Amino acid sequence: MVDNRTLLAKEFFQFLETMRDLLVASQPGLAQLINSKEFPLDKDPFGRYFQVILHIGNNERCSMTEFADYFDLKPATATGMIDRLVQLELVQRESNPNDRRKVEIKLSESGIAIYEQAHSFLENEVKKIIDQLTEEEIQFLIKISKKINAKLAD
Repeated sequence: MVDNRTLLAKEFFQFLETMRDLLVASQPGLAQLINSKEFPLDKDPFGRYFQVILHIGNNERCSMTEFADYFDLKPATATGMIDRLVQLELVQRESNPNDRRKVEIKLSESGIAIYEQAHSFLENEVKKIIDQLTEEEIQFLIKISKKINAKLAD
């Protein structure tokens, strides 16, 4: 017999995998929103470029080291991904105003537009799922999500 903590961990990981799959599966829909750019979907089977845009958009800017660490990439791989997004004019590199030796990355105007469209698209997909829950379930999920997020932030 499986204990509740093991069952919850399994359900939680299934939820995370489903959300990742939603991101990957939504690429064609997101790509249709991006009609002014040639988005590299053929070279992005796992949705990494979209994940990068969402990550940078959520954080406004980050260092190359933070980016590579977050995605568990080697520096050369991280640089290649960012180079591609810079080439597509979706990301910009800037010197850190406090330390010019450090380079930060942020979304360009085109990148921000794509981020906003992608974020809205994914938010609507999640809302479709949430709409199937009762108000009591939603309140419970909010409470638990806040608790999990607080623990993750520690």
